Amino acid sequence: MTRVIKPCFLIKIFIEKQSISSAIFLLDQKVDYEEYMNRLVTIVKAFHKLTAEEKLELKNWLANTLSEEIKDVALNILDADKEEVDKMTANITRTIEEIKEEAELKGRIDVAISLLDVLDDETIAVKVRLPLEKVKELRRENHRAN
Repeated sequence: MTRVIKPCFLIKIFIEKQSISSAIFLLDQKVDYEEYMNRLVTIVKAFHKLTAEEKLELKNWLANTLSEEIKDVALNILDADKEEVDKMTANITRTIEEIKEEAELKGRIDVAISLLDVLDDETIAVKVRLPLEKVKELRRENHRAN
C-alpha cells in the first residue's frame, strides 16, 4: 500500500529542519502552480537561515528542474527581500485568480456555444450564467461562422 504524505506535514518538516534537503523535498512534489509558489514562499521566509552554500544549491536545483515559465519567477522570489516576497506573493495570487476566472468564463462560453443550436438565448443565459447580450453576441458570431 502506498503511503501518502500530507502537504502540511511536509511544510512542517521543512520549518523544523530548515535544510536544503527538506526544501528540495518540499518542492519536488507534484502540486499545482499555486501550491508550488506557496511552498517556495515558505522556503524564502526561512531562507535567511540557510547557509550561502545551501542557498546556491537550492537556486541551482531550481534553475535545472523548473520549466522556463516559472524558473525566473522562482529565482526572483529567492533573491527578493521579505517585503518584496510579500508583494510578489500577492501578485502571483491575483494572477492565479484571474487565470481561474478566465478559464471558468471560457468554459461557460464554450457550453453556451454548444447549446446555441438547441436552446433559445434566454435559457442559455440563465443556465450558463452569462449576460443575455453575451449569448446574443455568441449567436451572431456563430451564425456568421456557419
